[in-house]
Amino acid sequence: MKTKGFSLVELLISMALIFFLLTGMAQLIILSCAAKKKAELHLTAASLACSKLEYLKSLPFESPELEQGLHTESVKDSLSAQVFSREWRVQDQAEDMKKIVLRISSPNNRKKEAAFVLLINRKLEF
Repeated sequence: MKTKGFSLVELLISMALIFFLLTGMAQLIILSCAAKKKAELHLTAASLACSKLEYLKSLPFESPELEQGLHTESVKDSLSAQVFSREWRVQDQAEDMKKIVLRISSPNNRKKEAAFVLLINRKLEF
């Protein structure tokens, strides 16, 4: 007389298959969380750079913050509470033109930084 149900071998095979699939899913979840954190860091750096570039564009051409040389500041992001370093180098390209190179980096990882370039022209007023 046959009884309905699963044998021990069938149960072991199905449990091994489920464990294998769950392990793969856990790796995907860990990798996606790391990618999300990295993307949030990049978005924050880009946002801080954009706000600083807009501020620099709004200054008069003769402003002290637009004097030739290296300027630095630390800024704390309100959402992530992480501190970023912003430094901008101002170079006079011509009598009426300045080049600003803005670099943003995290003190935790100085190797990775974002760099942006802004050209300001006195005659064109931007």
